[in-house]
Amino acid sequence: MISLIALTNPQISLAQTRPNSRPTPTNRPAPARPTARNVVQAYFDDITKRGSSGVAYWCSSSSDFVSTFYAPRAYRILSSSIYGNGGSFVVQLEASNRGGSPVIANWNVYVDKEKSREAAKKPWLPGGYCIKLISEVR
Repeated sequence: MISLIALTNPQISLAQTRPNSRPTPTNRPAPARPTARNVVQAYFDDITKRGSSGVAYWCSSSSDFVSTFYAPRAYRILSSSIYGNGGSFVVQLEASNRGGSPVIANWNVYVDKEKSREAAKKPWLPGGYCIKLISEVR
């Protein structure tokens, strides 16, 4: 006898159904692992929605390269390339300049794993990823 549940639930295969047994789900999604993209989203969410400078998201080795934005309002990740321990992203940022005029620009955002073990444990650095460098797309 084949259970009706097995026929209507794509997560349960027919091989799992046996007479007088309850089918069990397969292919349960694994818990999401932090990714380089997570730190980019967290950084831009913080600066656009919470008014933060975002400095806490930068890698400790990049302290000389920290960039901040004046009055950022919204962002969109346009593209990404993930590699080894990091990735690069192109992010479109809507902001205002000091005079209040709207500015929309695309930025290259480079992400890496934090080298400092202590800094990598910070809860706002998902998976130990951090912002390594941000430069305007030219």
